[in-house]
Amino acid sequence: MSVKEAEQRITASRVRLLLTKPFFGQLATRLRLEEVESIPTAGTDGRKFFFNREFINRLEDEELDFLVGHEVLHCVYDHMQARGDRQPVLYNIACDYNINIELVDQ
Repeated sequence: MSVKEAEQRITASRVRLLLTKPFFGQLATRLRLEEVESIPTAGTDGRKFFFNREFINRLEDEELDFLVGHEVLHCVYDHMQARGDRQPVLYNIACDYNINIELVDQ
């Protein structure tokens, strides 16, 4: 899968979210897409949606929608700033757990 194809899949996910979960979809469209081969999955800094295209290629559409919503909630909860001087890896795991529970509820 090329970078362009991965970006098209993410864009299609954003459209699905706009139609089914407008809150998530609207926020997702504000994140600029950027491929980063050094990360194994995806992430955000609050402004960009970083992704590994190999990972994106392995996801089903529903999984990709969940992933996009997941990264959006990191931004909504301002996890990048709220971490403070906490241990980054442990803090991210705790945030991921909280986000995933919220998304399953949605």
